[in-house]
Amino acid sequence: FIPDRPGGRDFETCMTMNDTWGYKKNDDNWKSTQTLIVNLVDVVSKGGNFLLNVGPTADGRIPEASIERLREIGRWMKVNGEAIYGTRRWRVWKEGPHDVETEYEELERERRLEFTAEDIRFTSKGDVVYAALLGWPEGYIKVKSLGKAAAPDIEVTNVEMLGCDERLEWLQGDEALRVKPPAKKPCEYVYVLKVTVRRSK
Repeated sequence: FIPDRPGGRDFETCMTMNDTWGYKKNDDNWKSTQTLIVNLVDVVSKGGNFLLNVGPTADGRIPEASIERLREIGRWMKVNGEAIYGTRRWRVWKEGPHDVETEYEELERERRLEFTAEDIRFTSKGDVVYAALLGWPEGYIKVKSLGKAAAPDIEVTNVEMLGCDERLEWLQGDEALRVKPPAKKPCEYVYVLKVTVRRSK
């Protein structure tokens, strides 16, 4: 299962792509690539590792549905991997109205939520905070956890979106960090803001 919030110890969430751990020819209940990436981001934002099982056939072949999802996850990681590898949990792990499914029974049924750009997961590395938007924004992105009121000890010095060369317009206001999104999506699913910060002594 996925913990519903960060805890005080290390953890690893182990998950299958469908309903079974080994190969089962009649198990076609595949989780979508979007669900797998959202789960990855959510687990890492809580300080955990994500182990994704692949069950080979009797003669050692990887099912095509698994290959397809792994390739799509690989394409996403090529753009956004720095927000995952070597990162730590930030002071705030999420903001927004929706939680991912945490119980395995719900994950198997894959009750798909309509995530929006208000649903954000955070990781950090050095002087960078990564804000992963679970949906594409319509209008300005608002990251309340990086506003001056919520983070008075943090000064934002730069904002960019991973995989995007476009220079972004942004402003750290009292209520939120406001960012004008780029004209084009850099990837298909979850979109990551790389926020460089300076902390006051």
